[in-house]
Amino acid sequence: MTRALTSTTTLVLYALAVAGPLQLMSAPAMAQANVAKPVDKIGEWGIYVAGTGKQKFCYAATSPKERKPDNLPRDPAYLYIISRPAENVKSEITVVLGFAAKAGSTAKAEIGSTSFDMTPKGKELWMDNAAKETQMVAALRKGQKLVLKTTSQRGNVTTDTYVLSGLDKALERVAKECQ
Repeated sequence: MTRALTSTTTLVLYALAVAGPLQLMSAPAMAQANVAKPVDKIGEWGIYVAGTGKQKFCYAATSPKERKPDNLPRDPAYLYIISRPAENVKSEITVVLGFAAKAGSTAKAEIGSTSFDMTPKGKELWMDNAAKETQMVAALRKGQKLVLKTTSQRGNVTTDTYVLSGLDKALERVAKECQ
């Protein structure tokens, strides 16, 4: 089952990608109630809350600590784990790559000896199956780093490495903020 972000959530996440994951940001087209606000930083993860009432959503976000090859021009990349209680979405994984991925390719997410396939859609990566997403979040919570390998639209093989320290506590805080 593929889950897609709402247009409001997408606007907030793109605003975050432009502003950086640890800064207060807003998207001009969004109402003040939907501005994502940083509420905490735990390890490598920023925790954010946006919206109110049924439109409220919460997420943890981080950026890669290493990007290879490092000589390619790319926009910033981010890994988000988001919860939208009104839609019964818990711990949805989204990666903003910072470049367009090769159409029809598959990205490989490696956490220790465990790996997951992710599907590129433009400049983003998504899980196709919610059950596998739950498994990946469990692996991320236990892991030390995520190595994400994908191919750009230009054919460059890229590797982004995310440090996972603090994720378990960050997701506990996301759950608390969005209950």
